[in-house]
Amino acid sequence: MPTELTTPGFSTVPGSERARYTQGRIIGSCDQSEPVRVTIMLRRKNAREFERLLREFERRQTSDPVKPLSSEEFARSFGADRADIQTVAEFAGQAGLQVEETDIARRIVVLSGTVGNMNKAFGIQLQNCEEGGRTFRVREGGISVPDTIAGIVTGVFGLDQRPPGDPSLSAAVRQRTISGLQPHRSRGSL
Repeated sequence: MPTELTTPGFSTVPGSERARYTQGRIIGSCDQSEPVRVTIMLRRKNAREFERLLREFERRQTSDPVKPLSSEEFARSFGADRADIQTVAEFAGQAGLQVEETDIARRIVVLSGTVGNMNKAFGIQLQNCEEGGRTFRVREGGISVPDTIAGIVTGVFGLDQRPPGDPSLSAAVRQRTISGLQPHRSRGSL
């Protein structure tokens, strides 16, 4: 059951709100020791410059020359900031979560831990749902993070396992699913 208000010192990740799952039957809380792996999406360095370049690219004529960036140049200019990755890693350690992977270019930190630690770290309550012979995790409400990382985290993915295209997903997530994920504009969480 989600908290009604965000705890002082915590903020809700924009776009992370989930409606109650009504397509299946909630059968109870997840086992607190069940392992969970999530992907944290971080803000982009030089986001305004990235958006400007993207608009410029979208307006160009197909015959216009394009100056490609190497993977290293892209990561250096538009990836995650190393300090942001370190701040999220410190949060993870304090929450009893392990950092499994980081990727500056993709702007992600992959964390693992137990359902109990994830519930506490993100202010959620993961529930088991049964539908069509399958059992999967769902949650209701928003994902909260400490204010120290609230401006850094743009999404938390992997907590909720409801099937894609579910009517209880937010309109923003449905739109991204329909039009194709646009990572440069993505804000939200599953």
